[in-house]
Amino acid sequence: MFKFLKKSIKFGYLYTHSIGHMCTEAEIWYLNHGLNKALKVFWLNSGAICNREMYNLISKKLYFITDTVGSKVLKIFVKFTRNSKYNGNSIVNEFTVHIQDDSDISFPIPVNWQDDFENLKTSLGLNLKKYVCLVVRDNLYSKNISDKVANDTEYRNSDINNYKLGILTLIKKGYEVIRVGSIANKCNFQMNGFIDYTNSSFRNERNDILLLANCEFVVSTGSGIDEIATLYRKPVYLLNILPVGGLRLTKLRPYVCPKGLKFTESGRELTLKEIYSLQLWNANSSDSYANKGVEIIDMNQNQIVESV
Repeated sequence: MFKFLKKSIKFGYLYTHSIGHMCTEAEIWYLNHGLNKALKVFWLNSGAICNREMYNLISKKLYFITDTVGSKVLKIFVKFTRNSKYNGNSIVNEFTVHIQDDSDISFPIPVNWQDDFENLKTSLGLNLKKYVCLVVRDNLYSKNISDKVANDTEYRNSDINNYKLGILTLIKKGYEVIRVGSIANKCNFQMNGFIDYTNSSFRNERNDILLLANCEFVVSTGSGIDEIATLYRKPVYLLNILPVGGLRLTKLRPYVCPKGLKFTESGRELTLKEIYSLQLWNANSSDSYANKGVEIIDMNQNQIVESV
């Protein structure tokens, strides 16, 4: 019986506590296997749900076991069948994410959400005909998780003030610019055509999706929320991102400019070969760089202007 079930039924564990993992892994599975009606897949979530609205859209295509008894029984079954568990993250790491580039949208926005988008336009006081979403992860985001995570992931943070000239450049090119994200320090500047939506009273999970799904493109420091844009086939341009080995280039992620790395003692910038030889290509903690005598260099305002 187990042999039959292992062939016809699979079980997935979706990392619903992370918006990046939830969006990417759910879609990669669906694009690879979702149309195979002969394969039945039952899903467990990771407990916490980062965005309930996004989770509900995904749940229309992926069947989740949510009751406590069912979850416990499923975990026991997975333990005994061993290889029945689906590992979405390993699929992403094999770069099959390229199949997103030319595929139809897997989890479409409900038509009745259009009224919410129209109301959002009025609330923000913006036209929203041609706009860019800006994602700048800073130290407030990491500190909100824990002090340890704040220190470990400091290398991923950037300063919104370094983006002022870049924002102005986009506005001069006819774009409105909206800063999105759930937690970030307030901007200490204002411009016509720019709004710090992240720190506004209008920020909620549905509006996050609507803004990213309808924008022209996203400029991001590489935070999980930009995966919503990829889900709805919007290009994501990555600036100030590390580590260099974690980058993926596709039609939807066509431009990447990593942070610079230099030797603290000499001030000389590392070559790509040196980044690999020092095993910093996939370094995912701030200490990893400091322990090798390497300093992280953020892009300055002129470099960001040149990029945008």
